[in-house]
Amino acid sequence: KAQMQRYTPHTIADMDTLLSQLAAIREQGYAVEDGEYKVGLRSVSAPVYDNRGQIQYALTTVGFFRRVSAEDFLSAVEYTVKQALMLSTALGYEKPL
Repeated sequence: KAQMQRYTPHTIADMDTLLSQLAAIREQGYAVEDGEYKVGLRSVSAPVYDNRGQIQYALTTVGFFRRVSAEDFLSAVEYTVKQALMLSTALGYEKPL
């Protein structure tokens, strides 16, 4: 069984948890990093799709937000997701209805 490197006490270090997190990310449409790499550092990443609907890039906002539930972080999530969709649209992506 492969070992996953821990960077902080918050780092996901087992495959079952990672797979569960990936399923949640796919469901919500963006990923949140909550101190897994560096304590206090938080980020949100949203996919950027091409005209075939394939993920080609990710748009990320990183900062020293107090909490992932803080108003400024939630605003960053909303803004990042909207901007990723705008970039996707510029690349010819059409969001399914």
